[in-house]
Formats: sequence, structure tokens, C-alpha cells
Amino acid sequence: RAAGNSAFPAAVLLLLAAVSPTCAQTLPEASEGSAIEARRVQENGAKHSRFALLAHKPNYLLPATYTSSPNNPAYSSFPDIGGHLENMEAKFQISFKIPLWEGLLGGKADIYAAYTQLALWQAYNARISAPFREINYEPEAFLVYRTDISFHEARLNYFTLGFNHQS
Repeated sequence: RAAGNSAFPAAVLLLLAAVSPTCAQTLPEASEGSAIEARRVQENGAKHSRFALLAHKPNYLLPATYTSSPNNPAYSSFPDIGGHLENMEAKFQISFKIPLWEGLLGGKADIYAAYTQLALWQAYNARISAPFREINYEPEAFLVYRTDISFHEARLNYFTLGFNHQS
């Protein structure tokens, strides 16, 4: 089984590259705009690509992370795993969003669906065949509304309202 898992990190890296094509590009220069405006310009350009998925939250792969408490008691009912979790593991997150409906409310609002998955992987634990210790799923749906509200020196460009589930 360990040999099959050795190809998994390469597959994750390829998936991260495919899922977040906008991350590899540099942000366009914004003369007076903020980083949020620059990202919106970049996303608008990527939306027109047939195969583009937009990055949502950060996509990353940490080949080695350390946790002082890997929660061995949660696995006590599994005799092969319980008490054998290692402190060193790999961690990665994949996150993307897609526009579902654009140009609502007079062209000022868009609706998106998003998905984020965070995995904690006992990649170096050959003793118990390198299982995933924990995987968290986070689907979302949200509406982004473009505003132009100024209050003294502050400015509100966007308002977001959404539903998020974590499991």
C-alpha cells in the first residue's frame, strides 16, 4: 500500500496547479485600486476561459507539519491506528469557486459556489499505512454585491452574504 501512496503527492500538486490557474499569474497593476480590485480584474479575465476554476481560499501543500497533539484517543477503537499517530504529517488545502449567476440586481451582484478541502495526512507513518488523519470539507454559496459607499476616509467596495458548511 505504501507504494501506491507515493504517487499521491504528485497528483495533489498537479491538481493544485489545475485548480488555481489564476494563482500562477501575477496580479495586474491597479493605478488607484486595492488588492481586492486587482483580484476582481484578474478573476474577470479568467472567467472567460472554458476550463478555469477561480482560486477561493489559499491553495497550498505543506510537505511537513508538526502537531504536538495528533488526537490519538479519537482512534482508540481502531487497534491498528490507536496510539500510533505521528506528530509529523503533511497538510494541504484545495479551494476554488465558480460563478453560478452573474449580473444580478442591475449588474451589481454575482452568485458563486465554492469548495474548500483541508487534509491532514500521516504521509510518513508507514507503520499504519499513511492514512489521512483528518479531512475537512467546506462547501459555500454566496452573493457578492458591488457597492460604492464612502464614510469619511473608509470605502466599502463589496458586500458578501453567504452560507457556509464545515464538516
